[in-house]
Amino acid sequence: MNKAKEIASGFGNSLRSKLNLTTEEEETLFNARRKICDACPLNKDNLTCSRCGCVLSAKVRAINTSCPDGNW
Repeated sequence: MNKAKEIASGFGNSLRSKLNLTTEEEETLFNARRKICDACPLNKDNLTCSRCGCVLSAKVRAINTSCPDGNW
């Protein structure tokens, strides 16, 4: 999957979360990823990853993606 599709799926999952359409497993995964990103020195202003340039709120919710540094 290319980067744009991955991030689009992350935004879609964000919407699903707001509508309470995600599973508890998905929310656990998203929250665990976000905690890792929150502590990462590559986290730029708590909005984007300075390594890949992705918007973190979407990146952590894109199921078929991974951290560019291998943290998750």
